[in-house]
Order: sequence, then structure tokens, then C-alpha cells
Amino acid sequence: MKILKKLSSLVSSLDTILIVDLASYHLKAIELLFTSKSLYLKNWMSISLKQNPNHFQTFAIHHLISWMKTENITCKKIVTCLAASSVYFGKQPISPQLSRLSKNQINKFLSSSVASQMEVSSQEIIFDYEPKKPSQRNKFFQVVAVKKENILNLENLFTSVKLKPFHINLDIYALERTIRNEFDPIVEPLAVINIESHRILYLIINKHSLVDWDEEFLDQIDENLLVNSIISKLKTLICPLKILHLVFGGNLSIVNSIIPRISVVYEEAAKNFSEVKPRLSISDPLAKISTSSHLDHTIATEMLVALGLALEVTCEH
Repeated sequence: MKILKKLSSLVSSLDTILIVDLASYHLKAIELLFTSKSLYLKNWMSISLKQNPNHFQTFAIHHLISWMKTENITCKKIVTCLAASSVYFGKQPISPQLSRLSKNQINKFLSSSVASQMEVSSQEIIFDYEPKKPSQRNKFFQVVAVKKENILNLENLFTSVKLKPFHINLDIYALERTIRNEFDPIVEPLAVINIESHRILYLIINKHSLVDWDEEFLDQIDENLLVNSIISKLKTLICPLKILHLVFGGNLSIVNSIIPRISVVYEEAAKNFSEVKPRLSISDPLAKISTSSHLDHTIATEMLVALGLALEVTCEH
């Protein structure tokens, strides 16, 4: 579901793009070069920048420009993302009356309803929706909306330093794309646990869609704190859905360190709903990406959102 700008048509003269992930307190960027045969990850950076929330983005842009100068990067075209936490997600049951409305009438109804819940006017939001049908009796519209102001602020952040954002998506959708690309086909639901510098991002993905997501911000990356936080989510979010596959992303040394402790708890909890031993994986996003880059697989595991944005551009190229 694309709720923001449609991906601009990429003409043949546009062969270099900058992918920038600012969705958490961790700046990640990729210089993406298209070739006749594949894409080439020419340059990349990943740096933790825990700052006052009011100053983080400005501080991150300063580091981005500095990195571009150091690496002689002249590309101005930017693909980036918003944090899902800045976006409205909702469900609208599809009543018999609603199902009889025309598409324009449904658009108007949902726009007004969502805007009211966001306490803004319908002219101040961009929204999208798609029908969901978990069962014959339980049908609803999954609605996603964002304030135009949030998009404008992100655009202004880049244009203030003469960069040109031409596509903005959500971090959770970019992460979902990376995981689907690696694990396709997804037969049974899986849970993604992406550990960033100061945030854990959780996704629940099934064969067809993104089922649920959550996030947790941490003041520091402490192993005990991480383990306790993930175990809590196992009990409240993952195991109740009877999920038997966890996929980890993030700093590889941290992930390798905590997996044995997570595994013990997960295997014990899974006995309550399955006789099958649960599976724990570490994402290797480059395994199925056609790229001529020599990007280290250990670094790639930290850049799942940025690589998802790169895949989105590649699919449209």
C-alpha cells in the first residue's frame, strides 16, 4: 500500500540515487548506481546519532552532507522514509451500507472519518486504504494516513541543503519489502525483530500482507535490556499469534550475542501451541539482491530499511 508519493518515473538518464534512512536515531545511506545488468551499491554509511529529538534530523543531515563531500557524491535525488510512528493506522469495518457506496463516496467517507480522528481537516492529510478479509464475516478497510505537514517538513529538510526528495515511503513497508525479497515465498507467518541503535522495530508478516507492527525506543543498547524487551514482545505479540519463525536484523555482533538467550525462552513458549521447534534466522538481505557491490553482509544486516527502499526503486527502474 503506497500512501505517499507515487514513485516518479525513472528515465534512463537518471542512473544514480541516494537512499537515506532517518527513521530512527541511526543515519543510514546508500549511493545506488544502476548499470545495464544490475544495481551497484557504490557507497554506504551507517552511523548512530543519538541526539535530542528536536535536533536529530538537522544533525543527521550535516553528517550526510559531510559524507557526500568525502566520497565525492554529487547525486541530488533522494529516496527516503517516514517512521511509521508518525503515521495514523486504523480499521474501518465494511458494513453493508458502506459496501454499497461508490469508490468516490468511500474515499470521501474514509477521508472525513480519519481526519476527524487525527483532529485535522481532510485537506491536511494524505491517506490510502485497502480492503481486508480475514473471514467472511470480518471485513474491513485498512486505512493509513499521514499529515501533509510531516511530508513537507521532511522534504524541506533535504531541500534546505539542495537535495531533492522524489519518493517517500514508510520504514515498515521498506523493511517488509526486504524480508519478502529474502524469504519469498513466505508460507507461514514470521516475526521480524530489527534492532537499531535506539529502537527495536517489530513486524508480523504473513503470506499476503503486513499483519501488525510495533516499536520500542531504548535509551541505550544494553544486552539484558534488549533480551528482556524482546522476551516481553514474544509473550504479548508473537506467541499469541502462534508464530514459529523469528527473523533478526541489526548489528550482527549484538544479534549473535542475544539469540541463544532468546531461543531458550522462545522454544519453551512455543511448546504451548506447537510440537514443531521454532526457527530463528538472521537476515542476509544481499542473498537475493542482484548487485555487483561488495557491501559487507554484516553491514547489510544493519541496513534492512535502506535496502528495502533500494529494492523499491529497482523494481520501478
